[in-house]
Amino acid sequence: MDISSEAGGGPSASLLDIGVGLRGEEPLADPLVAIGRVNLNTRKCCIDVKLKTYEARLYNNWVRLLLDSGEPNVTGFSDAWADTRYVEVRADSIEQAARLLARDYPSEAGFVVIGIEELPEPDKPRLKAVT
Repeated sequence: MDISSEAGGGPSASLLDIGVGLRGEEPLADPLVAIGRVNLNTRKCCIDVKLKTYEARLYNNWVRLLLDSGEPNVTGFSDAWADTRYVEVRADSIEQAARLLARDYPSEAGFVVIGIEELPEPDKPRLKAVT
């Protein structure tokens, strides 16, 4: 079985190739090793990115304006979008979180992001204010 790439002629691994092993060899026990994603010394993935959780507050301005004026909501979005909603997004940074929100809730469709804040990690205790 030849799985060499057309351009470079070297071996390439896909998820299908891992099941039978590269070039017809016995399959490797760890699929991540087969595609070169694991450091064999530490057995950790080389793409070990810790995503943060962000919470965004947003609403749909078109829905809000239609409902406030007494007009029927013809946007295709639920009337509930007139009120502020909270949406969680996982990202590397607050900038990436903003890009993901803009992709999923575009301003061209009337969505307005009021704010984004990073949520504390679940395994870390939240600090309480002492009064």
